[in-house]
Amino acid sequence: VYFLWICPTHKNFEWFIDVLRNVEDKDVNGVLEIHIFVTQFFHKFDLRTTMLYICEKHFRGDRGRSMFTNLKGVNHFGRPNFGAFLKYVQKKHKEQDDIGVFSCGPALLNKEVRQSCIEANRSRDEPHYVHKYETF
Repeated sequence: VYFLWICPTHKNFEWFIDVLRNVEDKDVNGVLEIHIFVTQFFHKFDLRTTMLYICEKHFRGDRGRSMFTNLKGVNHFGRPNFGAFLKYVQKKHKEQDDIGVFSCGPALLNKEVRQSCIEANRSRDEPHYVHKYETF
């Protein structure tokens, strides 16, 4: 299970961290991979973004947990590249015929995920994505 949480700032998901931590703790078989994308930065490579990135990479270290959330899940700064992520999942799970993708959010997000699934599905001999979504 790949869980991607996309939000403007870390403050936007603080209410959800305890739930994610509880799910991580129950994941004794290692089937869950969490990725948190924090999208609200002034510029892609501004000083604040660079410092947060360096701190996250450095202090994560041997603990394998985020310094911001104390989750095993990885923090990313910026918007996700759905196309690249879906290709990565296809390569990692070649033995599957179908892979379900569920997206929940604004219409533009769901459209971007749907387009990325369509693009990824053009590859022959790769798992096929089945996209379901909820728009709010």
